[in-house]
Amino acid sequence: MNKQILVFITMSFPTRFIQLRKEHKLTQQQMADTVGMHITQVKRYESGQA
Repeated sequence: MNKQILVFITMSFPTRFIQLRKEHKLTQQQMADTVGMHITQVKRYESGQA
């Protein structure tokens, strides 16, 4: 299996969420606005609380 795919599969949701946000050079507020949720929810996803 491709190492990059394996890393993606084993990555936790908070880690992947943060990675995607940073790849697109978005702040937490911009990410919240882009996906249509409140910034508090973005923070919960990134901290692993949700």
